[in-house]
Amino acid sequence: MGAGVTIPILVLLIILSAAILIRAEYHGPRMHIYIFKPLTMGLILLIAMLGHTALPFYKTMILTGLIFSLAGDIFLMLPSDRFGAGLASFFLAHLCYILAFISEIPKL
Repeated sequence: MGAGVTIPILVLLIILSAAILIRAEYHGPRMHIYIFKPLTMGLILLIAMLGHTALPFYKTMILTGLIFSLAGDIFLMLPSDRFGAGLASFFLAHLCYILAFISEIPKL
């Protein structure tokens, strides 16, 4: 199955996974949150891996940012207090996104 067919299927899986996650956030069961929150981010990460870009640095920074975002989500959904680790993960993710975006700015 080529990336042309795979990406629309992944998008549908992301929508389904996110819908189940949102329902679980409001109505439970809590176990669905532990399953579908990382699954949704993992599927988004997979789409980013399949994407094509002219600049490998941009793609690397976006993928690294998504991995840090996934880690932040996991830290914050754990029942124990991992707020500091979650905050640090999201901070690193945003630094990666900034590096990716500024790498696309044409040199003046």
